[in-house]
Amino acid sequence: MIPRVLFTTFVYLSATLSTYAKPKEGGKIDKVKYEITYRTKSITDTTKVDSLGGFIYNEEDMRLDVGERVSFFYSYSNHIYEQQRIEMINRGEFSAPAIRGGSINWKLFKNFPEGKTTYVDRVFSDGFRVVEPIEQPRWELMPDSTARILGYDCQMARCNYKGRQWTAWFATDIPIDNGPWKLDGLPGLVLRAYDNSRHYIFDCVGLKQTDGTPDMVFDANLNDYEETSMRSLQQLKANTTPMDIMNRNGKGVTFKVVSGSVNGKLTEAQQESMRRQMQKKQPQNPIER
Repeated sequence: MIPRVLFTTFVYLSATLSTYAKPKEGGKIDKVKYEITYRTKSITDTTKVDSLGGFIYNEEDMRLDVGERVSFFYSYSNHIYEQQRIEMINRGEFSAPAIRGGSINWKLFKNFPEGKTTYVDRVFSDGFRVVEPIEQPRWELMPDSTARILGYDCQMARCNYKGRQWTAWFATDIPIDNGPWKLDGLPGLVLRAYDNSRHYIFDCVGLKQTDGTPDMVFDANLNDYEETSMRSLQQLKANTTPMDIMNRNGKGVTFKVVSGSVNGKLTEAQQESMRRQMQKKQPQNPIER
């Protein structure tokens, strides 16, 4: 845990007040001042439950990098996985890293460009970018509800936002107007948040103040992503199948030989089963409905 004294010099950061952050050489858009890690649970397929009827969660670490003007929220588990994968490839190793990546592939830049959010995601191999005006949640404070999180006294707030009812716990002793995903607009950093269905749960497990030198980067390839609306993106993700992508790219479908094949070829029944799998829509449970 960061010693409390570090936060006495924090400058109150607002997602709505800043100068325009334009990508510079190398995609550098800001300097990272604070790194905040959230242990995250999320559900992709709400129809699957364990033997006791409970949700089957994906777990990973999400990172909130906070700069002077811009903040960046992304899967730190995926980031570390990709780093190791690239390092292994550079060494001539082509097996998968031993560590697990995350299940959340979208990334969110707040106040980039100025006054807007930039949300990036992929539908299989295709990248998409959603740029929208910042829309902060309208919170209702619960003054009689308090909790102690990471040694900080926190207060509860609730809101209905982007199709879900959210509960957040924020610490006024950490005067950063920010939190996981788009959950900001409170007089202190959000240290815990979850929706009423418990499909998404964010618990802060790490706070770090940097020396102000790390760069916040907007990768140049993200500019090549197709710009769309959030509604269109969610509809596309819900309706696109692996077979759609294969057919659209003109690559066709090749089935691997597996145990049970006849003379090195899949039986018609095996091929039909694989086709049906590839024609299935993928389960979706977007954080924003």
